[in-house]
Amino acid sequence: MATATIAPGQIQIDFFNKALGRTFQWGEEDCSMFLANWWRHVHAVDPARWLRGTYRDAIEADIVVMANRGLQRLVARIASEAGAVRTRAPTFGDFGLVVVGGKPFGAVSCCPMVPSNSWVIRTESGLVMVHKPRMLRTWSINFPN
Repeated sequence: MATATIAPGQIQIDFFNKALGRTFQWGEEDCSMFLANWWRHVHAVDPARWLRGTYRDAIEADIVVMANRGLQRLVARIASEAGAVRTRAPTFGDFGLVVVGGKPFGAVSCCPMVPSNSWVIRTESGLVMVHKPRMLRTWSINFPN
């Protein structure tokens, strides 16, 4: 019996739909955990299990970021735990850090149905799609075959 495969675009749509149904929550469903949640959705492994639930508000999040010597290093640690590989040419599904309105956010590169270089970020207000943000760092998601 053949097994059905799900197209990467459908995997991402499913992830975004589930994320839309959840409210912002520090330490579980925030801009950094958005990346870990994406990796977990694709690979069924949580690269931020060591971090998940360790902070509950913006002040505690700032303390965690400072303890990791900045958001870029914190996200790099999550990416390292995931086994993600840095890339300078992100493609559909990759994740990274982008700057929107002068503030860094964890972001996921959008599905192929939207204009290139579009990313989705998790804010306290929900999911937001941004086009051509300033990129700080990006990693390959390495979709499984």
